[in-house]
Amino acid sequence: MEMEIRKGWVIIWEGIDEFKAHLIKGILETHNIPTVLYNQLDSAYMIRYLHKNATIKVLVPEQLYDQAIDILNKTQDIQEPSD
Repeated sequence: MEMEIRKGWVIIWEGIDEFKAHLIKGILETHNIPTVLYNQLDSAYMIRYLHKNATIKVLVPEQLYDQAIDILNKTQDIQEPSD
């Protein structure tokens, strides 16, 4: 399965906005939470054009997931607009 990217790491955010992914990574790292970006949108893969479900994922250590969610929930800049 694809998410065997890093054992012990979980997805905290997934989307196609690379800027937002890097923003989230920066916010979490400012709070001493290590992050990994898994970028399927990389031009080397050309998946953006070949596979419409390609995304960029932000991963955090599983044991820090709840803390990371709390931090992101307190950061209004990354909240999705409500419908």
